[in-house]
Amino acid sequence: MPGRLAFDEAMQFPRSRLLVPDPELREGQVEMVEIKTRRGLIRRPWGLEGGFAVVYKFRTRSGQARALRCFHVDMKPDTEERYRRIAAYFAAQTALQAVTVPFTYYREGIVVKEQGRGEVCPLIAMEWVEGRTLCEAVHLYCNQGNRVALRELSQRWQELVLAMRASRMAHGDLAGSNILVRDDGRLVLVDYDGVYIPPLAGYPPVLAGQEDYQHPQMRQRPYNEETDAFSALVITTALKALASDPTLWQRYARLDAQGNPSESLLFTAEDFADPQHSRLFQELLRAREPLVRKLTEELQAACLQPVQQVCFPFALLDPNYGYKQALKGLQEAIANDDDEAIIRAWQPLLEKYGPAQSALPRVELARRRLAALRRWRATIASSASLAAILASYDSVLDGTRALTESERCLLSEGRRLLEALTRRDDETALEAAAALSQYYGLKLLSAQEQAQLQEARERQRLRQSWREARRSGEIEAVALAYLQAQRAGLLPSEEEERLGKLAARFWELVTDPAADDEALLEAYEAIALSPLAAELHISAEQRQRAELAERRLAALARLRMALGSRRLRAVAEADDPLLETCTALAPEEKERLELARRFYAAVEANDDASLVMLGEQLEQEAATSTGLRLSPEEWTRLELARKRWRAYSRFLSALHSRQPRLIAAAAHPLLAEMQLSANERTLLELAQEFVAAYEDDRRLVAFYERLLSSPHSAFFQFSPEEQQRLHLLWKQEQQWRTFEQVLATAPQEPAEEGPRRILAAYNALPEALLERLSAGHRRLLEQARQALELLHLLRQEASPEQLAAIYTPELLETFPTLLNSVQRQRLERVLLLKELQRAWRACDYRRMLLIARAIPQPQELERYGLQLRVAARRLAEMLQPPGVLLALRPAIDGNHLIISWRWTTDPLLRHVLICWHTQALPPLPQPLYPGQLEQIGHYRIVSHPEPAGQGTASLNLTVGSCTLLHVVVCALLPEDWGQGTSGRFVEQDGRLSDWQAADRPWWLGRALCASLVLGTEVALS
Repeated sequence: MPGRLAFDEAMQFPRSRLLVPDPELREGQVEMVEIKTRRGLIRRPWGLEGGFAVVYKFRTRSGQARALRCFHVDMKPDTEERYRRIAAYFAAQTALQAVTVPFTYYREGIVVKEQGRGEVCPLIAMEWVEGRTLCEAVHLYCNQGNRVALRELSQRWQELVLAMRASRMAHGDLAGSNILVRDDGRLVLVDYDGVYIPPLAGYPPVLAGQEDYQHPQMRQRPYNEETDAFSALVITTALKALASDPTLWQRYARLDAQGNPSESLLFTAEDFADPQHSRLFQELLRAREPLVRKLTEELQAACLQPVQQVCFPFALLDPNYGYKQALKGLQEAIANDDDEAIIRAWQPLLEKYGPAQSALPRVELARRRLAALRRWRATIASSASLAAILASYDSVLDGTRALTESERCLLSEGRRLLEALTRRDDETALEAAAALSQYYGLKLLSAQEQAQLQEARERQRLRQSWREARRSGEIEAVALAYLQAQRAGLLPSEEEERLGKLAARFWELVTDPAADDEALLEAYEAIALSPLAAELHISAEQRQRAELAERRLAALARLRMALGSRRLRAVAEADDPLLETCTALAPEEKERLELARRFYAAVEANDDASLVMLGEQLEQEAATSTGLRLSPEEWTRLELARKRWRAYSRFLSALHSRQPRLIAAAAHPLLAEMQLSANERTLLELAQEFVAAYEDDRRLVAFYERLLSSPHSAFFQFSPEEQQRLHLLWKQEQQWRTFEQVLATAPQEPAEEGPRRILAAYNALPEALLERLSAGHRRLLEQARQALELLHLLRQEASPEQLAAIYTPELLETFPTLLNSVQRQRLERVLLLKELQRAWRACDYRRMLLIARAIPQPQELERYGLQLRVAARRLAEMLQPPGVLLALRPAIDGNHLIISWRWTTDPLLRHVLICWHTQALPPLPQPLYPGQLEQIGHYRIVSHPEPAGQGTASLNLTVGSCTLLHVVVCALLPEDWGQGTSGRFVEQDGRLSDWQAADRPWWLGRALCASLVLGTEVALS
């Protein structure tokens, strides 16, 4: 984009450079100002340059002042669309018209030339606002100490913020330079690049604002109506504070060298970054005026919040803000004529709000409409008839917008349908029904109305159906078309009558499974012999039906021959599935066929009950002259069935008594061959199990548990003695299971709760159950007693001997949560001391020292100090570093003593002492105190870090000029028990290591001595 100078040059030639269609602008002139430079005064266009644009003061042809805004940076592609929507929104919002300036965006606004190249740039034309910026006005009023003007300015600012909120608008760059104070004191917003309005929802933000007015997370602030929440709160707090104390401006305002104010308004970005240490925040929090303190607290909290959560505290400025917002929502709902939104917007707080009372009639109308709509919808949902639904419609709904498209269709088309059915207007009725069916189908129509619709459809297609049926020649089509035409009173010709009757008669019989087979064959032959036979086509299925009738008549003949033989088996063998649908069978023939079927079906199914029931009927049959007779085999099977049935009857009688002993006694071997029901067989098994288990308590409990878990738990009637015994055994079983459950769960309970529960459960057991205690049960009981005794001793600070005597490792395995951490540590120390005594008695000195190092409290080891020193001395005499190699090498800076050895995994071999001297070294004292090392000569103590591990150590020591050197290497065993030491690699020469106390001795291991001549090396072992 062109620069400022190029725009200045273009503004001086409006007739040729301005492309706007307004002649008032094209024939106007930019105002000029004189600027003092080193070369003297020069004239240039009057303009204010901002971050995005230059604003020129322009006089129109008629002399009115206008502001022309020219962008000197590349703007986003959607800039024109944004400004178009902003201008339209400002014009439509009454609340914004007083605080904004109308403007026009020209995409082709002005021609700017730079470096010989012309470019068409956009331009915004708006009213020129005479006045000061907000910062300039504040600066003036504060210097005057004009509290009245400052309070009025603060009040007008609050009105502006509320107007923006009411219009759901955000400026995006609220700052002292973008708020102008007119000469009459009114405030006006300018610079609309970052404005948010609802039509711009979803657009990306354009700018982040000025940092002295923005949240520390200004780059992350949302682009919505809350965009200005923080900056508006900054300005509100500053104006309120200055109105209360104008001297704040002299203490905190930023002024340039000429004393003019900067663009910040009291606060700066540094205050927002760390409000808790800001002097300004601290002073305002102590302000006399409560509102200033509250606003400061809100601003401080906003600085520490994520920017997305910052909201402006409107309630602090206007106590009625909540009422007004609720009323605004109600008014919007009323303006939209949305009854449901009106009811939602009517909040309880509006009940006592005066300005809202005028809306009560409209709210009441909405309530009546919604109540009527609910009643109407309930009628629709209740599957009521169409007439009932239309009758339940309330005319109060005529003006509502809450009706859905389907409901409006139901109202209009339903009325059309009923009127058309009344007039027998088939076409209109069918059209209305089709419209209704899109939403409701035909479920709203009564049977009569649906029948009327069907008749209308039928009357339209009957003749066409008859013609199509004749052309097809299909029996079914011809018969159905004939019958339909006949019912509708549409009489065909005489030939068509004969054709229809032939087809209808045959179709009636061929589709009737119960039709008489002889009549069906007659109708079939009538078609075959008719002169119209060529016009009728009998299908393969229909032909099969006629053949079926013929086969069924043959099966009937065979059955009658078998019935004449009087043999039951012959009748059963003559049975044919075709006879099931034979209508020619006489009742007595059907009865005897059914008797034969049932007898052999019962024999096949082993159904004794059915055989016994048929027995009397068969005996009566055999006594007649034409009845069926049984063969010897059939008589034998019938007698077996009767025996079984008698056994079963006795069993049923016992079942009815519900006494298990009688039921078990009624069991008969023949019952095993019968098909008892699942319940009967289960009850028999339970009764037999009861009798068999009665003398065995454990088996009887198992029976009773099975009985209680079965569906037959309440079936049996036991004697009082049996009931008493069962209940007693079951109660004892429940006690035992409770005891075992406690044994399973109590060990996991903390401290003494588990052992006490176990012993309490044991004490609750009756004597009869004590014999069921196993060795494991008794062992656990004993451990519970020991656990309680151990806890008692720990709480009584008992001696280590008493604790060690009662403790066993299995105790804590059984009760892992018995001890807390402190008790467990004390017990561990007691056990370690016990182990220390055993190691002393066993002369296991290594074990003694390792145990002592694991005890961090030195006072607990004082009584074992002598034994530990004896152990340390004897063990030290066995320690020596392996693989010691010594060498004396010449060098420029003096001879070097090179020493190397191997570290082992022995945790006690962690320190090595190297002493050297040109004179023979005296014997080292045992034990060796650190202060004695100063008398020996040169020395070095090397320590290996813990945990100890293998590795090679080497030292290269400068020993000066000598040809003979005496060297002693030995292991050191420090008295470090009770210190909780943690090793690290340490090299010290001539001074103590930083972790070795001066009063603790060293115990020397076996000394390895050597005398080295320059240039030689020695291996020691």
